[in-house]
Amino acid sequence: MAEEMAATRQSWKTYLLWCVNEHVRFRVPEIESILSLLKVPHVWIEKSLENPWMILSFPDENAVKAVMNRCTTARTACELWAHSKSLDQFHYQLQNIRKDLIEPLTSPNKSFKIEVETFNKTISLAEKVEKIEVCR
Repeated sequence: MAEEMAATRQSWKTYLLWCVNEHVRFRVPEIESILSLLKVPHVWIEKSLENPWMILSFPDENAVKAVMNRCTTARTACELWAHSKSLDQFHYQLQNIRKDLIEPLTSPNKSFKIEVETFNKTISLAEKVEKIEVCR
């Protein structure tokens, strides 16, 4: 049973929930309450009171949408394709994103936007552009 559950969770996607800067101590309890109330299957990857984000795995996009529809402390949720404490490892992950994730988003009739968000730090527009360009 444990092996079956682990195999199932390998196909789950990881999401970053970016939270508001208010009600810091309420963020995690709110998400935990919603997950419990809706009986949403999930795995916590990063749960922190210091950072404005939390990272969870869900079986599908509908699960994350259900949580976000009830949540007041999370501003947005996005699928997380790369996550590392090392800049080199982060760039490696970005350069090796599975093609099946990128191809539906890169057709000529699609547009996209890259945003650089910071926390407890302000960086200039030039620094933001440099961070985006280094990943090319």
